[in-house]
Amino acid sequence: MDASPVNRKIKVPSKKEPVTEQEKVDAACGKARHGRLNELKPMVMMKEVSIDCCDHRGNTLLILGCQNNHKKIVKFLVKNGADIHLTNKKGHNASHYATLYQFDELLPYLGVVD
Repeated sequence: MDASPVNRKIKVPSKKEPVTEQEKVDAACGKARHGRLNELKPMVMMKEVSIDCCDHRGNTLLILGCQNNHKKIVKFLVKNGADIHLTNKKGHNASHYATLYQFDELLPYLGVVD
């Protein structure tokens, strides 16, 4: 009996590019949530998604950046006109989360002054 490995083709799912508006928004939200600025930046700059788009919970890209302490994401979004006053479905805005999680470095970008 031959003990060599069997050559089997493994199906690897291909990365499907987002097509619908909702898929694009979901992709952008994931990039903001996980700090992938280099992938988020072209989506926003080329207007593939609104800078103030939000996920199914109403969290904007800016709120997601603040929830996860992604300073570069927050700085980029604010510099490019993200609305710092928008709230999610719970009524919380970006500065609420930066304060709640004690991400004090983000507060100056959100207009919060000590």
